[in-house]
Amino acid sequence: KAKSIKIDNLSTQNWQLNTTVKQGLIDIKQLTAELYQGNINMKATIDARNKVPSYQFNNALKGVQIRPLLTDVAEVDLLSGTASFSVQGQGSSLIPAKLKQQLVANGNFEIADGSLYGVNIPQMIRSAQKKLSGDLSAEDKQELKTDFTSLTGDFTLRDGVLTNPNLAMASPLIRLDGKGSAN
Repeated sequence: KAKSIKIDNLSTQNWQLNTTVKQGLIDIKQLTAELYQGNINMKATIDARNKVPSYQFNNALKGVQIRPLLTDVAEVDLLSGTASFSVQGQGSSLIPAKLKQQLVANGNFEIADGSLYGVNIPQMIRSAQKKLSGDLSAEDKQELKTDFTSLTGDFTLRDGVLTNPNLAMASPLIRLDGKGSAN
């Protein structure tokens, strides 16, 4: 147990770890912690009994306030809301280059009741509608953020490529969807 752990600017509390190590098998039965009004729950095994170690994991993040987390960890003020995230995966080798190549994982995420900062899509639509109807008067200067009720998606990670086939954002005025990958 640990009351709090701070890594760089990431603040966490109430860590609990239940693990066993026996004959080259590390079994993390449960790792839990609280962070940014939510919690993390992880289970994992590392099998070092063979020449090339293998591992598997199951990780869930629930109820985390994403804006302060992103600000503290990456100094990015892009997104707010309550985030839930789950990922399961497995692979072999603990050498960093091999780890990226041999990790296979899949998961999903949801950010509820949030905002996307830097763009106000409803304001842009209203402004375009006014201009198309002949009203060229000054635009409203509102905060550059787009509120949404949910931002969701699934993802897979294979051969170092993260793929998201179904990104979806729902807000009171608009619905957006997308897909893509990152190497």
